[in-house]
Amino acid sequence: MLLQLLFTVQRASNGVIEITTKKNTTDRLSVNYTSNFVMGTRPNYGQFNYMNSKERVLFSQEAFNWGTPYGAEPIKQMYTYEGLLNMYLSHDISSEEFLAQRNVLETQNTDWFKLLTRRSFSHNHNLSVSGGTNKYSYSASMGYSKSEGQEIGNDSERMTGRLAITIRPVQKLTINATINGSVSTNNGFAGGVNPLGYATTTNRSIDPDVYYQMKASYPYNSGVKSLSYNFVNERNNSGSKSKSSFMSASLDLKWNILDWLTYQFTGGYSNNNSTNEAWETEQTFYIAETYRGYDFNSVSPNSKEFGAALLPFGGELFTNNAQQYSYNIQNKLQFSKAFNNENRINALVGMELRSSTNKKVSAIQYGDMPQIEEK
Repeated sequence: MLLQLLFTVQRASNGVIEITTKKNTTDRLSVNYTSNFVMGTRPNYGQFNYMNSKERVLFSQEAFNWGTPYGAEPIKQMYTYEGLLNMYLSHDISSEEFLAQRNVLETQNTDWFKLLTRRSFSHNHNLSVSGGTNKYSYSASMGYSKSEGQEIGNDSERMTGRLAITIRPVQKLTINATINGSVSTNNGFAGGVNPLGYATTTNRSIDPDVYYQMKASYPYNSGVKSLSYNFVNERNNSGSKSKSSFMSASLDLKWNILDWLTYQFTGGYSNNNSTNEAWETEQTFYIAETYRGYDFNSVSPNSKEFGAALLPFGGELFTNNAQQYSYNIQNKLQFSKAFNNENRINALVGMELRSSTNKKVSAIQYGDMPQIEEK
């Protein structure tokens, strides 16, 4: 028996390797692998016409000197120029303290792009095998892809698979079977958390490690005028995740019983599942503003603020689960016979059975404490 091996390597930008094994003229094995890698750039301030810290402080000072009114009185705090100026004008700090802290703000120059974004990177891999003889043929493939988004914390992963077989046990009978499947996961952010948007709109004079004050809007604790906010804390204590899986199978049979009589069976089944989650823990500004009215661990359990909280413990978890599955079955008997050049009879008898089901469940869990669940 003569066995011939042929190896071919093709060079391309995404990388292609093909290995072909030949055994006489009716048996062929082909293995193919492809991959590609893509890397993006991280945003930087050189791409935008944004003010640095010194320019931002100078702009605020000039706006005040021109008598530009504020929409609301700035919250007194050391971490923003408007808050610092309000403290100085209210005689809460001396001129020396004011000038020293203003110098800190002017030289801060926080690089929000560096803190919140990265170089995006993605890679894809596919491996396929095919072969067969005049009696059967087959093909199988697997794929894997992973993507790390431009924003830190945003990534996705996906795996796929496919198997197809064709069998011809006798000349008049052909059977085709196929199975497909995929699994994917996506990680992202909760509502209101937008790293790139925050990086492009936030004052660079703000220290990324501080918790600066924002106006409180919780209606049941009116005595608390402001709440602490830190974007990195908000991002790290909230998020979203989605998972999905898909599977389908099909079977097709064709039998040429006679030259004028053919039977065909077609069947298929599919199942699609998805799970989505979004959460904010009790350490987020969102929970403090929406359900508590005070900062995390800032009041005692016997205080009136604690008693006025809708959610004194825990955070919020939203879940959404969906499932869809369906099947389809067909049987057909075809009759086609010619008696002469002018007379022919065509007939078709068949039946079909199909079904589709959808299920969906959504829920919001209040008081969610993932720290305890993980233990």
